[in-house]
Amino acid sequence: MKCAVEKLAVYAAQPALTENIELNKLLDALASEFIALDVSWVKPIQRRRLSAFAKMILSCAHKVNPDAQPLPIIFSSRHGDLHKTSDLLAQLQAHEPLSPTQFGLSVHNAVAGLLSILTNNKAPIVALASGNNSINSALCEAYIQLQDPEVERVMVIHADQTLPELYQEFADEPQVDHCLALVLSTNSEAINNGAAVRLEQGDGTTKPTVAAALSLALALHEQKSIELSGWRLHYD
Repeated sequence: MKCAVEKLAVYAAQPALTENIELNKLLDALASEFIALDVSWVKPIQRRRLSAFAKMILSCAHKVNPDAQPLPIIFSSRHGDLHKTSDLLAQLQAHEPLSPTQFGLSVHNAVAGLLSILTNNKAPIVALASGNNSINSALCEAYIQLQDPEVERVMVIHADQTLPELYQEFADEPQVDHCLALVLSTNSEAINNGAAVRLEQGDGTTKPTVAAALSLALALHEQKSIELSGWRLHYD
C-alpha cells in the first residue's frame, strides 16, 4: 500500500551517553529533529495533572496536527505510563488511599483519550500494547484502517519511558524516554507532493537492536527504507 508521511514529530530525552553504542549513534543522528516538549496549548487546570509520559504524547501529537483535525488515532506503547502505575501500586502497598484522577490517568488508553477530549476529536481511537513489537502493531493497524476508502488519514503515536528503578532488572531493550507521532495519508495529492512510502508486510525476521520507534523515525527523516519485525517501509 502506497501512502504519504504528511507529518512527523519525534522526541527523546537526552541522557548522558548510555552503554549502548548503537543507541548513542541513533540519538545523535536524530538530535536535530527532536522537538521540545510544549503543552502550553493545554489549559492550566488540565496541564498541571499531566505526567512526563502525557507531555511527550501531547507535544508530538500537537506538532503533527496543530489544527486539531479529527483524525483516527492509533496509539501504541509497551509499558504505558508505568511510572504512574508504579506509584499507585506503592500507595496500595502502603495502604494509602488512591487518587481517582491519578488512577483514571494511569490506564493504557488514558492519554489518547485525553488528547481526543482536548482537541474535540470524535474519530476512533485504538490503543495497543504488544511488547517490543508495539510500534509494529500500530503500523499494522494503520495499514488496515487505510484500506478503508472512507479513511484517508490516520495519526500514529508511539511512546515509552525508561522503566522505573524497581523494574530496571527486567529491561530487555535500551531504555530512553521517547515518542514518535506521524500522520499517514492515502490522499493522492499528498502522495505526489510529500514523502511517498510503500508499507508492506515483511518476512517477520528482522528486528532493530535499538528502540524500534526511533529507528523508524530516523528512516523516515533520512527517507530510507526500514524493515521492522513483520513490516517493511520503503520509498519508491
